[in-house]
Amino acid sequence: MARKRTVRNIELMSPGHATRLEALKRTVAAKHPRTRATDAIDRAFYFAAEYHLGQSRHSGEDYIEHPLAVAEILAEWELAPEVIIAALLHDVIEDASADKIVEKTRPSDARKIIPLPGEAITREQKAETQMLLKRQITEEFGEDIANIVEGLTKVDRLMLESREERVLVNLRRFFVAIGKDLRIVPIKLADRLHNMRTLDSLKEWKRKRTAKETLNLYAPLAYRFGMGSIQSELEDLAFEYLLPEIYQKLVSRLKTTEAQGLAAMAAAEKGLTKRLQAAKIPAKITTRFKHYYSIYRKMMRQKLSIDEVLDIVGMRVIATTERDCYRVLGEVHSLWLPIPGMFKDYIASCKPNMYQSLHTVVLIKPGYQMEIQIRTQQMHLVAERGIAAHWRYKAEADESILNKMYKESEEGQWVEEFITGYIEKEKGTGLLDDIRTMLQSEDVYVMTPRGEMRCFPDGSTLIDFAYAIHTSVGHSFLSGKVANVLKPPDYLLKTGDVIEIITEKSARPKKEWLTFVKTPHARHSIQKWFRVEERRITADIGRSVLNGKLRMAKIAQKEFYKSPALPAFIHAQGLSDQSDLFVQICSGKLKEYDVLQGVLPKNQFEKIRNLAISKTSPKADLLGRIRAYADEELVISDATSSEIILARCCHPIPGDQIVGYIKRGSGVTIHRIECRGIEQILPDSIRIIRDIRWDVPEEKTFDVPLKLHSINRRGILVDITKALFDASIDMRQLKSEALLDGTIIFRMDVLVSSASQLERALDSLKDIVGMVELERK
Repeated sequence: MARKRTVRNIELMSPGHATRLEALKRTVAAKHPRTRATDAIDRAFYFAAEYHLGQSRHSGEDYIEHPLAVAEILAEWELAPEVIIAALLHDVIEDASADKIVEKTRPSDARKIIPLPGEAITREQKAETQMLLKRQITEEFGEDIANIVEGLTKVDRLMLESREERVLVNLRRFFVAIGKDLRIVPIKLADRLHNMRTLDSLKEWKRKRTAKETLNLYAPLAYRFGMGSIQSELEDLAFEYLLPEIYQKLVSRLKTTEAQGLAAMAAAEKGLTKRLQAAKIPAKITTRFKHYYSIYRKMMRQKLSIDEVLDIVGMRVIATTERDCYRVLGEVHSLWLPIPGMFKDYIASCKPNMYQSLHTVVLIKPGYQMEIQIRTQQMHLVAERGIAAHWRYKAEADESILNKMYKESEEGQWVEEFITGYIEKEKGTGLLDDIRTMLQSEDVYVMTPRGEMRCFPDGSTLIDFAYAIHTSVGHSFLSGKVANVLKPPDYLLKTGDVIEIITEKSARPKKEWLTFVKTPHARHSIQKWFRVEERRITADIGRSVLNGKLRMAKIAQKEFYKSPALPAFIHAQGLSDQSDLFVQICSGKLKEYDVLQGVLPKNQFEKIRNLAISKTSPKADLLGRIRAYADEELVISDATSSEIILARCCHPIPGDQIVGYIKRGSGVTIHRIECRGIEQILPDSIRIIRDIRWDVPEEKTFDVPLKLHSINRRGILVDITKALFDASIDMRQLKSEALLDGTIIFRMDVLVSSASQLERALDSLKDIVGMVELERK
């Protein structure tokens, strides 16, 4: 239970702060009449004031001014008392005065956090300090509030102009923090809103950096959580500091436009009021001009001048009930001409951020359009304050269920899905663009055949839609229909589309989808599928490589894979299973012979240690059965080339062990001793020649066919070509055949001068990462 703080130091508070604190407590008590938290708000102010004592803002004001102002903003939004308390404490852990921390800490703890004379505080001391402060907040205000404050502390300043790696780290930290407790969002937005309202005290470069940060992250975040009024104010403030000249010109021009439109607006409001009274529809009507940044953004997007922006003024009608909203719409359309295609019903199908309203654009006089929004009072509060207002209504019965509702809301599920499905796994710099896309894009609204509304960033495709339905639907996507018409996968979704996805069990994702998908979820799901598929193929190839060695060593695969030594070897290598082992073999991180040595008994491995890929053991018994035909040796040279034939079945070259045989009417044919055809020429009736000598010039080359079986990876042919080049061997002909298992067969003819030269090349080729098998024809 929280320990009550009874000691107050009146010097910590100016008269102005005292008045504002009392007003804050009255506001909270009025909005939450059953709350008992007003005393805790009082104590939270004094707690923060003590730890910020002596600190000031850039404006020269006492630092406590900032957390108090943030709490006041949140009170206006009618958020729960624990959020107000956390707001008062939100900077304590990060920015508390070091002297005050030491003063209020036990001596044993203080020694851990005080740096040595002349030295800066270390990271470990900083962490220890924050832990002590969290412990004190927990004792004073309870664990729930302490966790909110800690989450806010972890949301570091987002330096959007710093190095990309730091940006990614901070964005991950930000989203993981709000994933744990969404109450961080309104506090962080209120914190940023007050900072933007007081930005004049900073240097110009800091003002621009903060404004850019606000426009890129905080304003879109406010939109995503349905907090329209906060989004508008943040955007206008950022716009003013980032593009001051354009902002001032737009403001000046709009003042003229506004003055000209006042009469038309007054007449329109009067006319609609009269019509609604006649129809006995109770409603409140207000007119407003759109905020400056939204007008500027529309001008840039549609390449319009200020004079061409027709709907800079809007009217809002607050009706009593949902049914009255539609009655008001009927009266509006009977009074003025509606612009075709500009009507949107967000009451029947609300936006994912819970926004509900009827939108229509009408022509109130020639050349003068007006957008009219029609909603109930509760819809209006949700539109202005977003999820904060929604929770406020739902939590009136029992404020203890508030955080549970945060988690179960659509926004909570959206953040959770984004974090667990993407942000914690994605390591590339594309994450920053994806977050900006997710937050900033204009939305399009489409429907399933069952009438379910789905929201997507502008530029999304049928593939994005399929993956939003379910990952398995995306993986098995075959085609899509829009209004019963087949469309290609890259069809861009448009608001109002009714979409049906056709799937097929045998269908598979395609890599070209990655070139046009828009949503992070779709892209991540496709990339993950290919990573899993590529790993499976890689493991299959690694298994084939190892099995090839087992076959050459005449070792039964079943016996090898059931060996108790195999799991022990896998564990010793830090791998999880056989699949990991095969992947390591395929990638070249583990040699096949290292695996065999680690698993096979020593005596069995010794027999195959010197096994070479390209060699077959000499036929010693065959040599013993061959008898010499002549006393003098046979010389293979240019002079005897007309009498001697080099067999095309085995392509002998200088340095090979060879034999020759004489066949009536055919001269002498030379074979390599390893040639399989030798067995067929052994009858005694055929005369065999053993003593054969090569006498050919060193520069003379011979054609030798090779068959290479390898992993089909990028760069494999470059490695093969380099190995041949290093051995001074030219390639005369090359053919390749890609196999379904992810490997490739190369058949090539090379020109060599000797067996030793070829042997050097083969030794280099068999060491290439991913080589499965070599064969000399």
